[in-house]
Amino acid sequence: MEPVTWVFAFPTNDGKHLVNDHFGEADYFDIYQINKEKVRFFKRIQNKSPEEQGHGDPNKAKNIGAILKKENVHVMVSLKYGANIFRMLNQFSCAKVHDNDIVLLAMKIQEQLDLVEKNWNMGENRKMLQFVEG
Repeated sequence: MEPVTWVFAFPTNDGKHLVNDHFGEADYFDIYQINKEKVRFFKRIQNKSPEEQGHGDPNKAKNIGAILKKENVHVMVSLKYGANIFRMLNQFSCAKVHDNDIVLLAMKIQEQLDLVEKNWNMGENRKMLQFVEG
């Protein structure tokens, strides 16, 4: 039986580290496919969402949501989130992390996919995911 593969979006400007800003401020989203057997970089997509018209602009959340849905993303992973996090939790699991190395984070997340599945299954009642990073 094929293991369940989860799709993660990591906000980045350099492809190695998470952007040190809100998720939606990154130039790119690196998409990873992760299951219990492997961690796979899938692709880099450009963040083409428009600039916010104000803090927590719902149009920015809508645009980023559409970009990520097109890539079948399940989980957003970031150091920081803005006011739109509550809109995003309706569509995705969201994880707030403290480490900024994308590859290391992906490997640590791989060890905790049971948390991802549990959170995902909560639907619109999802809470912010907290991974053990140590």
